[in-house]
Amino acid sequence: MTSADAATSSSGTLPTKSSPSAFASCMTSHGFQVSVGSAASAPSGSISIAGVTISGADPNSSQFQAATQACRKVPSRSLNQST
Repeated sequence: MTSADAATSSSGTLPTKSSPSAFASCMTSHGFQVSVGSAASAPSGSISIAGVTISGADPNSSQFQAATQACRKVPSRSLNQST
């Protein structure tokens, strides 16, 4: 399982009550370039987590791991977001 996989549950959803837009906003605040949308349209080498595409990130970096840990806890009204 990769770090990116660890940030999502086995069902492909954020493991807490985060929506894609809230997760994207949080990841942006941690210095990552993100967009909300389909992984199919994502550039090569990007990471897709629950409807959020992160460009130019190393999923093994401590910065990425800390950001995904913090951002998956961002609350949202939406309780179940799928990829």
